[in-house]
Amino acid sequence: KQVKAFDAYEFFLLACNIANLRRIIESGGGLAEFVVAKKSLSVARPPEVSAAEGAGLPVAGLTAHQALTQSAGVKLDGSGNRKNILITAASGGVGHYAVQLAKLGNTHVTATCGARNIEFVKSLGADEVLDYKTPEGAALKSPSGKKYDAVIHCTAGVPWSTFEPNLSENGKVIDITPGPSAIMTFAFKELTFSKKQLVPLFMTPKGENLNYLVNLVKEGKLKTVIDSEHPLSRAEDAWAISIDGHATGKIIMEQ
Repeated sequence: KQVKAFDAYEFFLLACNIANLRRIIESGGGLAEFVVAKKSLSVARPPEVSAAEGAGLPVAGLTAHQALTQSAGVKLDGSGNRKNILITAASGGVGHYAVQLAKLGNTHVTATCGARNIEFVKSLGADEVLDYKTPEGAALKSPSGKKYDAVIHCTAGVPWSTFEPNLSENGKVIDITPGPSAIMTFAFKELTFSKKQLVPLFMTPKGENLNYLVNLVKEGKLKTVIDSEHPLSRAEDAWAISIDGHATGKIIMEQ
């Protein structure tokens, strides 16, 4: 059956970011107007989910989902043992999804962000929020004294020595953008059989997980917060905001 270009945009929009992710990794060109996406990674966008909400969801949402469910072991249906979770850069693209998804599970969420976004992150459901520029925030210490079973680490520049004293006995740090230092820490912890672990996360897109997230948005249980929207002709403005690293939610490109 043939699918018109308009229909493909409307119904398979959510797969395009996945295809773009692979394109970027392999050869760049993530702002292409048309991409080829696998049917297994394509999810229909229901009318309750806007194009902008759909465009912002896949890569960041799936990263948050994988970090919480596969790496941290959080059950999003609320079952399972209660876990204390720290989410860094909680007002950003991955972070703002991670806070919302974590609160669907049986979790206590501590989050870090800049001072201007503290109330925003609380509105997403975080139980306690730290300004990362304060001494307490830089040290990542829970205001209630909790030790973290898992950290969803959505920023950079935080050494292992800062994480370790804040982790529970078997706590782990899930690094969504692992660099050489994170890989070395991961290897060292593995070789020394440490109970506290650093887990480098490499997102593997799955259609069923994307469909789960889309249904959450449809049901009003998950929201895509949009920092700003930009036409393709002003792509440089969007990149400037992204590189600055202080976007609240997702930056959206419009065709």
